Amino acid sequence: MAYRVVLVGLCVALVAACAAGLQYASEKTYPPRGTPEGIQVFDRREPPEAYERLGQITWDYQRTKFSPPNLQEIQSDLKQKVWEVGGDALIIRKLEEPRDPAGVLRVGADVVRWKRWRAVMRSGGAEPSVAVAVRAPGGDPWPVGSCRPDSPGARPQ
Repeated sequence: MAYRVVLVGLCVALVAACAAGLQYASEKTYPPRGTPEGIQVFDRREPPEAYERLGQITWDYQRTKFSPPNLQEIQSDLKQKVWEVGGDALIIRKLEEPRDPAGVLRVGADVVRWKRWRAVMRSGGAEPSVAVAVRAPGGDPWPVGSCRPDSPGARPQ
């Protein structure tokens, strides 16, 4: 019986050790926007748009399996952390992937927030509609097919 208690305790300690290596050094935090699934990951390359750095994540991830740990295993946990602190993306700066199954995966990354956030919902929401009326010199300012106030089918106000 004591053997089972020790074995269960050891398993719990190993699982906790995998997640315990995640550390976040915060410079700023914001309320989350979008969803964790919408967080973008840039693997050792700069994003194409301007951003503000919120902090840095470091994680020495180790677990027991028959294959070496890789970034895909922990990507959802990384995205969750980025989302929780109000980030929009994760820029991987350092990635050391072990060849040995008992090796340690080391990740160093910046958590960033876009300076100009897109109105499109990162969770797959619909893109907002924008209507623009262009008026030619001396022309009608209402685009063809628009719901102009005096057009047939316009609702009375």
